[in-house]
Amino acid sequence: MSLTSVRAAAAAPLGGRARLIEACGWKGHRAGDVGVWPRHALVLVNYGGGSGRQVLDMARRIADSVAQRFDVALDMEPTVLGED
Repeated sequence: MSLTSVRAAAAAPLGGRARLIEACGWKGHRAGDVGVWPRHALVLVNYGGGSGRQVLDMARRIADSVAQRFDVALDMEPTVLGED
């Protein structure tokens, strides 16, 4: 992914964010019962038995990796009321 396409992706609302997440290698990644859907990088999946904490931890790891690689901050889209 070139710097120009990264800037364009960062400026795009949802599709751009998905491309950044995919460029960091998260699309299709799975850690135990929680993962990123292989068909869309913006979808986190609980495959059964994963906790809400595990899903949020993965979301934070994804956001941290995008910020580190592209200097782009991703915001959590849903409002999280509890983390347990």
